[in-house]
Amino acid sequence: MLRIEWMRRAVAVGLALLAFCDGDQARLNGAETAELAAPSVNVYVAIDGNDAWSGTLAIPNEAKTDGPFATPERARDEIRKLKVEKGLPPGGVTVELREGTYELAQPFALTEADSGTAEAPVTYRGRQGETVRLTGGRGLTNWTPVTDPAIVARLDEAARPHVLLADMKAAGITQFSEMVSAKPWAESQPGLELFFNDEPMTLARWPNEGYSIITGFPPDAKPAILWGKPAPNSSVEGRFLYGGDRPLRWAAEKNIMLHGFWFWDWADQRLKVESIDVEKRSIALESKPQHHFGFRKGQWYYAYNLLPELDQPGEWYLDRERGILYFWPPSDLSNGRAVVSVLPSLVTMDNVSYVTLRGITFEATQGTAVTITGGSDVRIAGCVIRNTGSWGIQVKGGDRHQVIGCDLYATGDGGVILDGGDRNTLTPAGHAVENCHIHHYSRWDPMYKPGVQLRGVGSRVSHCLIHDAPHMGIAAPGNDHVVEYNECHSLVFLANDAEAIHGGWYDWTTRGTIIRYNYIHDCFGHDGHGCKAIRLDDHVGGLTLFGNVIERIWCEQGRGAITIHGGRDNLIENNLFVDCDRGVRIHKCNAPPPEKSLEKVPYRQPPWSERYPKLATILDDEPGLPKNNVVVHNVNQGGEFMSTDTVAAPITTVKDNFTEGDPKIVRAANGIPTLAPDSPALAVGFQPIPVEKIGLYPNELRASWPVTHTVRPTPPRPVKPIVERKVRKGGVPQIAASRAQNPITLDGVIAPGEWPAPGVPMKETPDRQPIAGAPAMLYVAYDNENLYVAVTVPIKDAAKLDKGETWGVSDAAELCLRNASKTPPGPIAVLRGFLTGRLDAAPDAGMHPEDILRLTKTARFAARTDAANWVGEWVVPFAALEASPQSGLKLGFNVGVRRTESDEWIIWAGALGATWQLNEAGLLVLQ
Repeated sequence: MLRIEWMRRAVAVGLALLAFCDGDQARLNGAETAELAAPSVNVYVAIDGNDAWSGTLAIPNEAKTDGPFATPERARDEIRKLKVEKGLPPGGVTVELREGTYELAQPFALTEADSGTAEAPVTYRGRQGETVRLTGGRGLTNWTPVTDPAIVARLDEAARPHVLLADMKAAGITQFSEMVSAKPWAESQPGLELFFNDEPMTLARWPNEGYSIITGFPPDAKPAILWGKPAPNSSVEGRFLYGGDRPLRWAAEKNIMLHGFWFWDWADQRLKVESIDVEKRSIALESKPQHHFGFRKGQWYYAYNLLPELDQPGEWYLDRERGILYFWPPSDLSNGRAVVSVLPSLVTMDNVSYVTLRGITFEATQGTAVTITGGSDVRIAGCVIRNTGSWGIQVKGGDRHQVIGCDLYATGDGGVILDGGDRNTLTPAGHAVENCHIHHYSRWDPMYKPGVQLRGVGSRVSHCLIHDAPHMGIAAPGNDHVVEYNECHSLVFLANDAEAIHGGWYDWTTRGTIIRYNYIHDCFGHDGHGCKAIRLDDHVGGLTLFGNVIERIWCEQGRGAITIHGGRDNLIENNLFVDCDRGVRIHKCNAPPPEKSLEKVPYRQPPWSERYPKLATILDDEPGLPKNNVVVHNVNQGGEFMSTDTVAAPITTVKDNFTEGDPKIVRAANGIPTLAPDSPALAVGFQPIPVEKIGLYPNELRASWPVTHTVRPTPPRPVKPIVERKVRKGGVPQIAASRAQNPITLDGVIAPGEWPAPGVPMKETPDRQPIAGAPAMLYVAYDNENLYVAVTVPIKDAAKLDKGETWGVSDAAELCLRNASKTPPGPIAVLRGFLTGRLDAAPDAGMHPEDILRLTKTARFAARTDAANWVGEWVVPFAALEASPQSGLKLGFNVGVRRTESDEWIIWAGALGATWQLNEAGLLVLQ
């Protein structure tokens, strides 16, 4: 109860923040109304204008002696002149751009001198009903057939009649970015790109769809290091083997690039090929930079920047030495427009205040379209931002900047970055992204480039529709942000260990953010292997997750739609889970606590110590544990509701959740699941979620309406490879447990006469093959209260034992049990013991969290190591298995050992998979 009351107080602080945001929304609406009032001065810009004219006429006069300006820069300079001579008039100045495409000669730069005021704002806007484009691109029209025999020979035979070329230098384009390896992973720039009919074209690649696979490494390859140990089937350097003969076509090619997920599915990097040995089917990448994590067999990549792979419509290739661009247009060039991006950005705003950009399309830049640095009260409203090489909009510092009603898509990186506020004083930035449609982004850098990235303190993203991206939708590290009323779907399709909304990573000082009233649905992970809806990663805590609707999220093994990875002080309340594999997962983080993150802020002084009192004492309160998390008043239908590990289970409050029975879910008018008015879940304290407010809404500042979007198709569930069943001779393995004649001491020592029967050898692999090293020995016994199990594991060098506490990596043993005398059989208990003496009751076999908690409190484990062996001993009360210690009692039974020095699993009864698959294992029978 105390824990819940503390969380209630935390929510009270959050509601105060929301009140601030509601006030900000009112200010936004008021600003919109004010802008609709006619300004006192209008300045006009048009394609057929002249910078020598006055700019006071919307169209040229009949004599062509006066009319609009020709460029935005001339309008900007006119406002500067006005400010110096007369000052800005009440009501401000509006620059109205007439229809057309404005090819910028350089980025449109605004400085503090171009600012407005609250009473006299400056607005640059496209004329209502007309399409106005500011572009950093240049159109190409000088297309001719390919006639050079040497080039024709390099082209795919099917492509030869269709590929055209354009001489870039003849078109006045002479700067071609070099193709180089990306120094950090997940960070690179595409440089010059080609767009046709406003869509990005594909730099010639192989394979055209999907990826090729690393098949192995040369014999002399050195393995990569994973968690302090050599990783199997890996290499620390970029030399690897491939399958097939496709690279035979690339013999004459220069600057071959590979884009790969070289070790993890969340860490990509673009690397340059140094050489290819087609006889050995081996690729060597440039020696520097190498991929930070190394390379692993089975990981995926594709090759690009290859003229011979220009083999389908929409692909292109640039010969950077000669300045010749080759293109297979997807439709007739005479009815389309081909554009290459040239400028590094489109708009820069440095210490600018009270300026609005409205109703303009920004497109075709090699970098970020609009960058705002410092200043205050800048608005980007009702604009379209597309076809950028990096982000759509970046806000760096300043106060109260807003991105409202915009459509952002086809960006090379993410949509919008909002960074601001003062973390030392917890002063909010007041930035906002509101009512924006952000989709099909991160096309060049697919990882860690969300639709909206919040940083710093006190920004908001609300009422946005975010979908169709390879990784995250929203990321919100920092403090006191609000993420609300957004719809996110069809995300994380290129990664698994990832999530739609990211609450922060490995930072104790990330706190105070509220993630509420979002609809997150239809995210399945790479190839359907699972992901998460919301994750607070690696010790992140102090967040509130309230009133979210989460539907059809496929989760990785041991994860949930909401996953807390080691964090504390989090409130998970009033969320609705529909057809998710698992609703909630809370577990300990094996990474050391992020104590250094505390050095960044004065966390023991006001306002930090007042806003986050739990953080001020965290170092004195078992800092590595996921304490004080509260899971209350949630509703779950379909799939498992929740799981924890044995560390989190006793220190997590779980109460008043509706997880059994029919909660009476219906669909609102917008299709979002909600509860019927007579839902029995309302009786446990669940509050109705305002689903009618979620998502986009029409208003004067929306760039487009109505908005249509399609959910990505549900992928097939991954099919586990079929393992040929190895039939045992003699039927199901059995081991007899005799009653103990002498007391058995839990001390990690197999003493003479202590156990009533000799040990039984363990000598199988999981797939029932003979192990390579010496067998382990298994001992079993029982008395009137407990079952006793022990293993002795031979070793050669005790100094090389992995004495960590990471299952699957460290030396450890696993005991799996269930009461097989019951009908139906009882739940499977999985008890993992480590050389430190730690005991974990794992949820892998589906045991209910309450049963896991009971096991954690009653089962015990001890371990000891000497020069020749390590020994592990378990004591398990029969009561925890709902069994009585009577002769003839049958327990489903198996034991597995991880021995790191021989890199093998040693199993008593190989179960053709996990040790806890007891239907494929054996029985323990009491004698």
